[in-house]
Amino acid sequence: MKKIKLMSLLSLALLAGCANGYGLIKENRASVRSDVFQEVADPAAVPGSYADLRINGVLKTHSAERSASVDSHGTSDYRLLLNIDGQALTLAGGMRQENKESERLYDPEAGEGTRYRFTKVLRLKPGVHRLVVGLPDDQVAVAKDLHLKAEVNTLELEPVYGQKIGAGRPRNDRARSFTEGIRSFRVILNGKEV
Repeated sequence: MKKIKLMSLLSLALLAGCANGYGLIKENRASVRSDVFQEVADPAAVPGSYADLRINGVLKTHSAERSASVDSHGTSDYRLLLNIDGQALTLAGGMRQENKESERLYDPEAGEGTRYRFTKVLRLKPGVHRLVVGLPDDQVAVAKDLHLKAEVNTLELEPVYGQKIGAGRPRNDRARSFTEGIRSFRVILNGKEV
């Protein structure tokens, strides 16, 4: 009986996490403002009253599969959603096929798949900004507050992959794999996790 209750609680927690990602994406997919940031094509010196935000995200998904269902993984249609203070931006990433050999015992990106690199430079006012970053096709999103200085700020987005089936304890990061999908993001601003 205890096992059934525990499994029920775990299932509810998992569903709540999925619903949260879906809700964040639904709420933040469209812009409600257009005055928060500007895209910077050729970043030069940052004007004193502004902050540049260099966004870098690298992740790996399974390759495109031939099936009847629509799946953007492994295709050029796979997107990253950014929303800062109500202004949304959808990024297409550079992609390449990759078959990475594992160089260590546990490598979450070992195997055949598609690697995406999302990059963008945005200019906005320094201060506190609300960031929502998500993958609409995976229903994964996180929201964080960023404290930007009037300088060049670097934002790294690191994927948290799903746990391999039968991999033991749920908190064991060494047992994660891109083949199990992306479950969340680590957001790192200027070298520190937010």
